[in-house]
Amino acid sequence: IRSLNTEILSGNGPDILLLDGLPVDSYIEKGVLTDMTALIDRMVAELEAVEASITAALAQTQQLLNTILQEEEKVTESELLLSRFRHLRSQYTADIKRLTFIVEGEQTVGAIPHATTCPFCDGAMPARSKKSYIEAARAELNRIITQLQGLSATEADVEKEHSSATEHLSQLRAQRSDIESVITSELRPRASALSDSIKAYRAYIQAHQ
Repeated sequence: IRSLNTEILSGNGPDILLLDGLPVDSYIEKGVLTDMTALIDRMVAELEAVEASITAALAQTQQLLNTILQEEEKVTESELLLSRFRHLRSQYTADIKRLTFIVEGEQTVGAIPHATTCPFCDGAMPARSKKSYIEAARAELNRIITQLQGLSATEADVEKEHSSATEHLSQLRAQRSDIESVITSELRPRASALSDSIKAYRAYIQAHQ
């Protein structure tokens, strides 16, 4: 008993102690004993708090998942729009090259002097009456250039939205991952340890009643 008293008073005694034949009143006066019922009650309260934290964390991860799905949809939509814009840009560029070729070709042909005398018979050559497509081609060219400029402005806005949504999506995923890590590495192990301790203490008390 003397050796046990020394260990208890020095704080090195056992966690659970059967008090039969021991100076219980002396231990109580010295504050070296803890009421098991009160200890279990505190552990139960802590377990309930930890489980509540797990429930709240899971709800937050679900909410984040819903937001992530919405952001993923935005990213997909913006990527689809950007793909369509690239296709339109390619088409507009090809049309501009085609119309530019027509205008330049018409201008080149128009600059060639019209022969008034046939080089073979010296007869008079009729005036050239070929219809010119320069004005129509030039008007269409200006229209497409205007559309291309509008497309560039819209494309820049969508790219900005895509970049913002992608960055936000990355932040949401990291936030959800952090919460899941806390649940897995901290909250659930603590809840499991508390549950095991409560069961062990209650089993010990029941066995020695």
